Amino acid sequence: MDVLKNPCVVIEVLSRTTRQADESFKLESHLGLPSVKLVVLVDADEITAAMHARARDVQIEHRSTMRELAEHIARIVVELDWMD
Repeated sequence: MDVLKNPCVVIEVLSRTTRQADESFKLESHLGLPSVKLVVLVDADEITAAMHARARDVQIEHRSTMRELAEHIARIVVELDWMD
């Protein structure tokens, strides 16, 4: 299972208790993995996602429902797969 050892996308759902760690050292740790192209930090309360792609500015996405947000993130992940 190479995907588990070398993920290309990491999605973290933020919570009040882990938010600070997720947005700081865990984000840096994930982006430090050579295989990771995208880290998505999802704020379920705000229905937003902060997408951190390697060597790009952070992209903030907001949708009216979590389903719309999840579908949008899935489209981006598929696009990343085609870029290889």
